[in-house]
Amino acid sequence: MSNTINNANEVQVINNNGELVVSSRKVAEDFGKQHKDVLENIRNILVAENSATKFFHATTHEYRGQQFPEYLMNRDGFSLLVMSFTGREAMQWKIKYINAFNAMEKKLKELSAPQTLDGLFNIDNLYLIVSKLKEEHDGLKSEIAAKDVTIAEQKITIKNLEAQVKSTLLIPETLEVPTDNGKLYCVTAIANEFKGVNAVKLNKLLIGWEIQHKVGAHYEMCEGFDESKYVSYSTYKGVITQMRWKEAGRSLIHKRLLQEGYKFA
Repeated sequence: MSNTINNANEVQVINNNGELVVSSRKVAEDFGKQHKDVLENIRNILVAENSATKFFHATTHEYRGQQFPEYLMNRDGFSLLVMSFTGREAMQWKIKYINAFNAMEKKLKELSAPQTLDGLFNIDNLYLIVSKLKEEHDGLKSEIAAKDVTIAEQKITIKNLEAQVKSTLLIPETLEVPTDNGKLYCVTAIANEFKGVNAVKLNKLLIGWEIQHKVGAHYEMCEGFDESKYVSYSTYKGVITQMRWKEAGRSLIHKRLLQEGYKFA
């Protein structure tokens, strides 16, 4: 093999679990040596000095499906190996390897050194970060405010619609209806004045007392009674007419309920 060294090759320093090493194959290639000769030199060093084992780590590499021996060596192992390599080009490669080791060691120190804000950011970077965070905060704040406005507007719309419905539709279950001659009361209003009575039950009692009777879906006063009045209501289903009790009718119902043993609520 030619002793000419290919200067175009780059030195390859490997970080092997925190220890900087180089490959015996790459050293052989860079210094223009046969790898088998470099392996023999390493083995001679290990035989001559047992303590040198900590500088060299035996391993293998694969080539065409087969495993071949190789060593990974640290700076000290490299120095022992190339000590006997002479010549101008060998000297140039020694310097390249020394520089590569130094550069990698510096890089590892920088990575392992504790970082501070001063080291991570300068004042301009900090200003940009704070400005960006403020911009995002203002954006979120505006978005939330817009949603709040929309919800408030929807609530107002609902309230307005409810007010319109109440003002245009008189619900038949209105408890009290003011008139020129006083109030009119529905059955529900009167029933709620007593314990154990509801509108359905009171209507049945009034029929049993022969005060009212049912005609279709409506109630009418029986003959001889004049304590109620018919009132018309506009609803979403159209105009309906229902019977409402005058004050005298309310008093009459009170009297009969008390006679039956019912008590005021």
